[in-house]
Amino acid sequence: MDVEDVFSQNEKEIMDFYGLKGSFGKLRIRAKILKTWILHKSAYSSINSSWIIRMQRSRGVKIGKNCHISPYVLIDLIYPSMISIGNNVTIYHGVTLGGISPSENSDSQRNLKRHPTIKNNVIVGSGAQILGPVILEKNARIGANTVILKNVPENAQILAEKFWPGPLTIIFEFSPIRVKNIFIWVLVAFCASSKIAKQFF
Repeated sequence: MDVEDVFSQNEKEIMDFYGLKGSFGKLRIRAKILKTWILHKSAYSSINSSWIIRMQRSRGVKIGKNCHISPYVLIDLIYPSMISIGNNVTIYHGVTLGGISPSENSDSQRNLKRHPTIKNNVIVGSGAQILGPVILEKNARIGANTVILKNVPENAQILAEKFWPGPLTIIFEFSPIRVKNIFIWVLVAFCASSKIAKQFF
């Protein structure tokens, strides 16, 4: 298969996804990709978060209120409308939001969710890769350089066990009982250290 065949096959898959056909459909899809590329290019290296959000919304990305997106965040160029970001979300630089579904049988995948959904109050650290139809539930914290391929539960902190590649590791889940236990242990340690200090000083 030569380069032209590969290009034609990829173009056909994108046209099938958007439900376009014929020469006019090819013209529309190329114009659409050019438009989304220009908007993304304008947002990619901007230091103005409000401008980044405005450009990404113009591409079709669903972004809520009071969000902050740093420069150099890569959001899927071909299917931006599949990505959803909630309210009060912070995304630091170098993050990738994209799909991982195979290109075979694209017609059957036309109405399927293949890209990330980020709920409210989520923080995504720099260099994180959020790939596929995963859901980051409310108040989740994603560490730097973490690869997310599974759903992240509410109030969870996810860090990479290794820099690359690293499996999902739930380091800490916020709960009143757990916070209470931590407070008790800190108090016990403080009292013990005070008694030890009195013996020597």
